[in-house]
Amino acid sequence: MNYQCKCAIGVAVTLLATTSQVNAQYIQKLAYSYSGDSFAERFGISVANAGDVNNDGYDDVIIGAHQDMENGLFAVGSVSVISGFDGSLLYKRIGDAANDRLGTKVAGAGDINNDGYDDFMAGAPNANSSKGYMRVYSGADGSTLHTIVGEHVGDKCGFSIAGIGDINNDNLGDFVVGEPAFDFNNDPLFTFAGRIRVISGTGALLYTYNGKKNYSLGSAVASVGDVDLDGVPDFAGSAPNAIVGFTPFLGFVRVYSGDDGSLIREHPGDISGADYGSNIVSAGDVNSDGHPDYAVSAPNGFKPNDFPRQGRVRLYSGKDGSLIWQWWDPDEWSNLGDALSGGSDVNGDGYFDIGVGAPFHDENVQYDGSVAICSTAGTPSDDAPCSYSWHGSDAQERFGHGLSTDGDLNGDGIGDVVIGAPRALVGGVAKGAVSVYVSTPGYCDGDANADGFVDTNDISYVIFRLGNSGAPGIPGDVNVDAVVDVNDLSYVIARNGTTCP
Repeated sequence: MNYQCKCAIGVAVTLLATTSQVNAQYIQKLAYSYSGDSFAERFGISVANAGDVNNDGYDDVIIGAHQDMENGLFAVGSVSVISGFDGSLLYKRIGDAANDRLGTKVAGAGDINNDGYDDFMAGAPNANSSKGYMRVYSGADGSTLHTIVGEHVGDKCGFSIAGIGDINNDNLGDFVVGEPAFDFNNDPLFTFAGRIRVISGTGALLYTYNGKKNYSLGSAVASVGDVDLDGVPDFAGSAPNAIVGFTPFLGFVRVYSGDDGSLIREHPGDISGADYGSNIVSAGDVNSDGHPDYAVSAPNGFKPNDFPRQGRVRLYSGKDGSLIWQWWDPDEWSNLGDALSGGSDVNGDGYFDIGVGAPFHDENVQYDGSVAICSTAGTPSDDAPCSYSWHGSDAQERFGHGLSTDGDLNGDGIGDVVIGAPRALVGGVAKGAVSVYVSTPGYCDGDANADGFVDTNDISYVIFRLGNSGAPGIPGDVNVDAVVDVNDLSYVIARNGTTCP
């Protein structure tokens, strides 16, 4: 894996010289970029917030490269953990054998073993003739804490994974794994039924849920927070191919109680073949009713009488399951919702935002891909205020296939954005790449005090902060190189007189 710090074009934190800024507008600026080492390793196929793996006070990042050929093993796959503070490589773990495809999915695990370090996990659904496995790694030293394996050939264990918090009150983080091709000992009545297993931090099985024939239960799993306010985190899983009523392939998403494993509610899809439930994320309490809410995507969904495979995202109330809003991509074949992330405030407006990847969205060239941020401010009933903020640069690079918006990498309380483009060209070779954007207060470049203007007040603010250092995007670090120095001062002076959009 190669990486470099992007140390230009930044905007910085902000206020009057001696007081903290309130309700600042934040923008995201590129801090680091990373790439794979070899052709077609699909670096960035999955990315996730790892939590604070090295216990330094800053969230870290997990990156999967499921076709990595480490040690000469075809598609053994790898997982890299990157420091949110300085962009350095903390750990790299590889699969066990050729075609494991470790890193197909990655996720933060929370503190599984209660040692004060957040742990991380990865799935290898193609391992052992697609029995598959998922593995939980220690944040403290990178060692393996648990390996959960599939029972039968073709189960695809580890296709979906999620840390869900402590649901059995033993002070250890618990987790959930999906096996969407689980088929009950090759019984033809239950092929591709799918299964969800909920595992204790000790490795013991807590709950099991089995699908029916062709349901593909466990295609996605997620923590959704304590939606029923009983003091125990809850979780969700999907079956995108399930029959609902008499209609095949409508799919559903089910929300389960962490306290006793019972079904809290079910959300059925409404368009056959939409892949409803491909992704599920906790969205935080977007409507301020005390209950955490959650979002669900259908990358092949479309408006009636509209374009095919636009993709759709729906936001649901955690309190009663009602629809808060939904959004379709305006263009065809975009696969909006192929990646989904939520639960943080990305723009500093006081409301949780949802990040949505559309890796087949054509912005400049075919399938360059895009990422949108959907603000939940005002919670409209339909057509949520979403807008594309980032785009790929090369045809077929699938920018937005991997996405995380819920990590705070520079410790300012604002969500930062990590985007994977698994087919991106690096030196003319499709190795895959990941871009890390950190929050920096300001309405535009150089607006260090976030008042909508670049003027002498911004110059004064940067002078006040001179000599400070830390993570990229700290107050005054307008060029996002992790130190406030004369380069930042020059940056603001060059933009003096700008009125922000």
